Amino acid sequence: MHLNHTFKRNLKDVSLTALDKTPDIVYFIDDNYCLQGYNPAWRHFARKNHGESVLDKFPLGTSIMAAFADQARGFYWQAYWQSLHQHKKWEQDYECSSSEDYRVYHQTATPLKNNQGLMITNRLVKKAPIKCEPHEPDKCYFNEHGSIIQCCHCRKVRNHSSEEQKWDWVPILVEKPHPDTDYTFCPRCYTIYYPKKIKTPVKPVQ
Repeated sequence: MHLNHTFKRNLKDVSLTALDKTPDIVYFIDDNYCLQGYNPAWRHFARKNHGESVLDKFPLGTSIMAAFADQARGFYWQAYWQSLHQHKKWEQDYECSSSEDYRVYHQTATPLKNNQGLMITNRLVKKAPIKCEPHEPDKCYFNEHGSIIQCCHCRKVRNHSSEEQKWDWVPILVEKPHPDTDYTFCPRCYTIYYPKKIKTPVKPVQ
């Protein structure tokens, strides 16, 4: 477990040994949503899914809000606020597919007993081969700024050849992401995973 030792006192009721062994991706945030620790599975997932830069961008003490796409930042802020201040679990299923597999994870935000933060657990609950029609990289996937727009969940890429919103499955851009990739949500995933806002008074989104 990679952990901020000053935060360890909040984890007296948590088995860190078990978290070191679990395949579930687990991390801890404090009541300001700053990363305070993560298990080996978190690091393994980042490296296996070409997210090595995440390990550098989000050292311990960094706010995890910056990791969420703009459209979802307020949603997760409110969800974690509700879990922390009402002292109850918050759960969500979400897609995070790879270049070969359709994957669904179950996220659970569990308040720590002293209410000083949350334990966020992400468990793989569904995995199946991708059945989308594959496309090869093409200039139609680059916008006027030379960037690729990719959905955070289904990993499809925006096709700019038409004024209508079209998103294609380009597996090579999932396996080897283009350096100029902007992450957002396709209309389908946004509707599925962010159907409504949580109506709870919250601090301004940072």
